[in-house]
Amino acid sequence: IGYTTWYHQDDVGDADGPPFKLKYLPYQLWSFFIQEPVFVPHYPWVGTTVSGIALTWTSPALVIALFARKPRGLVIAMWCATLLILGPLLIYYVNGATQLGMRHALDFEPFLIVLMAIAMRDREDHVFRGVSTVLLWYSILVGFWGLWLWRTFFRPTY
Repeated sequence: IGYTTWYHQDDVGDADGPPFKLKYLPYQLWSFFIQEPVFVPHYPWVGTTVSGIALTWTSPALVIALFARKPRGLVIAMWCATLLILGPLLIYYVNGATQLGMRHALDFEPFLIVLMAIAMRDREDHVFRGVSTVLLWYSILVGFWGLWLWRTFFRPTY
């Protein structure tokens, strides 16, 4: 009830209907997977808008989850949980705003982390491990960069 009431009063919402509609799918796909960082001609040279940066740029290590295979039942359960949570998020009217990555992704990322751990445990080839390590470190460093960026340039005044 609260989300619907807010949706009806929000400037980017609609006066009637639910906040979950298929018309928001293109925006959410763009937000989750394409939305780029902002490049500026001055320090710190790379930044973000309040609508965030896609997971592609902030958390590419999540792709490791695609390589989880067994135990099959657990892998299927984790993917089902991820998709059941992601589904409504992809048709919600806003992407979470005032964020670095996609704030709404926090709802399904725990299941992807389990899948990532399974994949890392089971894959022994050096190329996979090397690429995974680079993706993990990149994602961690972007997280630290984002923390610094927000605390330095977007610190709340309260």
